[in-house]
Amino acid sequence: MSSHFPPHDLHRPKKEQPHFKHQVAAKAINSGIAAIVSTVLMYPLDLSKTRLQNQRNSRDSTQLYTSLIDCFRKIRKAEGIRGLYRGCAMNACLIAPEKTIKLASNDLIRQYLKKNDGSSSLSMSKEIFAGATAGLAQSFLSTPMDLLKINMQDAGRLAAMSKSTLEGNMSSRRVLIDLLKKHGFAGLFRGFGATGGRNIFFSVVYFPVFYKINDWSPKQNIKESGSLSSSTWAFLSGCVAGGVGAAAATPWDVVKTRMQRLKLAKCDVPYNGILDAFVKIFKTEGPFALMKGAGIRTVVIAPLFGILQAVYYLGIGEYILNQKDD
Repeated sequence: MSSHFPPHDLHRPKKEQPHFKHQVAAKAINSGIAAIVSTVLMYPLDLSKTRLQNQRNSRDSTQLYTSLIDCFRKIRKAEGIRGLYRGCAMNACLIAPEKTIKLASNDLIRQYLKKNDGSSSLSMSKEIFAGATAGLAQSFLSTPMDLLKINMQDAGRLAAMSKSTLEGNMSSRRVLIDLLKKHGFAGLFRGFGATGGRNIFFSVVYFPVFYKINDWSPKQNIKESGSLSSSTWAFLSGCVAGGVGAAAATPWDVVKTRMQRLKLAKCDVPYNGILDAFVKIFKTEGPFALMKGAGIRTVVIAPLFGILQAVYYLGIGEYILNQKDD
């Protein structure tokens, strides 16, 4: 049976397909487990990526961090271990539903398109459509989530640049309250266009690559959902597809990260829209600045989506719900 079908709909010859609400609940459990574990493990790298991306590559700007290792060392010295996890709690709470929206919407759209076509596979255009729709859907939650996360992560850089002391009572809640007071509810969606561009671009690369690689599984029984071999191949497929998608979408991520800053250092440049940001970064810092953090993003995103797909294929959510039903 082709692995183009969503993972949990594979190999169910003797059982009726689970109810829609059951499918969504299972996907939420699977996504939540995988996303939270991956976020906690990889968060220090993600924080370092944010600070390196916000640092301009120009002669008139101060280079606070010279490399990833230097960034780690300076954060550890100035802010302690806690500084490497600044904003992690809020991000861990929101990333579970955010990834659920992404993966569940892609699966459900693929199901609908296959059912409508009466086919077991999708054309490339429909693969791209399903991925793009999933990327757009997730952006409604990932925009405010990333906005709060980025400003928590960048606080240490701003304090170091201004040679001031980082406020000890700074929290995601305080950032949120200040944002709502100054900009209202609409302020939560600052950078929505750039976030949507990154998510859509990533998804139209990631999902087709993932399903294509997953189709290359060396043995037919590897494609059976719930088996250890299926989850192992799904992990490898997710890592490769996640890495490729992460690297390809890096220019969008750089622009998004800078546009979502609520406070700027003296050497930082404000941007008037997505196009203005792309042009200014390219002209003043060179084309390589748009790929800043690509390696770190790959290291962070690849295992995240590998774990996500492995948990999906293991069917932990289905097992929990089935045990509850029994």
